[in-house]
Amino acid sequence: MSTKLYIILVVIIGLALLGIFYLMSIIFHDPHFFGTVGFILLGMYVFLAIINRIFIMKKK
Repeated sequence: MSTKLYIILVVIIGLALLGIFYLMSIIFHDPHFFGTVGFILLGMYVFLAIINRIFIMKKK
């Protein structure tokens, strides 16, 4: 898998997660909770994706 494709995949999944949390915040009328949790999870997800990519690069 190329790095470009991997980055695009990470961005798409990240946006999908953000969209889900945004919809939940509208449905449950609690933007602060879902906003905070959503951004924390998104941050962790992106961080793990980058670390994962670095490890894959080092193995080759």
